Formats: sequence, C-alpha cells, structure tokens
Amino acid sequence: MRRKPVPLRAWASAGGEPYFRSGLAGIEFFRTPRPHWDSLHAIQGLAELYLITGDERFRRAFLHHWASIRRFELRNTGGLSSGEQTTGNPSSSKRAITQSATTSRSR
Repeated sequence: MRRKPVPLRAWASAGGEPYFRSGLAGIEFFRTPRPHWDSLHAIQGLAELYLITGDERFRRAFLHHWASIRRFELRNTGGLSSGEQTTGNPSSSKRAITQSATTSRSR
C-alpha cells in the first residue's frame, strides 16, 4: 500500500479531505460539513496541494469552491458569512441576528 505524501497526510488529518471530495462532487461550499469562515484554510490547502503535486483534481476542487463562494456568499460588506457561517444567500442575516441575540442575553 502506497502512503500519501507528507503534505497531503497533514492536510487530510487536519480535516481538509471532505472539501476535496465535495469540490469534486460539485457540492456548494455552504453545503459542506463545516461551512464556516475558518474552513477557508482547507480550501486554500487545495490550491497549495495542486501547486505541490500538480494533481488537477486539487485545482478543480479549489476552483469549484472558490466559484461557489463568489456566487453565493459575498456580502455587501466584503465578507463571506453571516453569523460566522455561510448560508448560500448573501442577503440572509438570520443566523447573524440569532447569534447576536444569544450573545446579548448571555452577558
């Protein structure tokens, strides 16, 4: 059995592999397992893995998620999420309002 190269093993063990699979499957970023802003590091990892390995699948997965973010997530503020999560609707503020109300009550 052939082992994955070190950068690929490290990226996969850090939780990046679902973004690779979902990107190749054409699943929109907001429907991924963790559609949060902090998942962008895994998406960036796809581009880096393409540069390291030359494997076109990493490039395709990255470009799919990048296009998905541009298509569904960019807000008029320049951000890409509401309530720290992507929603698939840049006009949606429901999660942001819910989080804000929850935070206010807990103070």
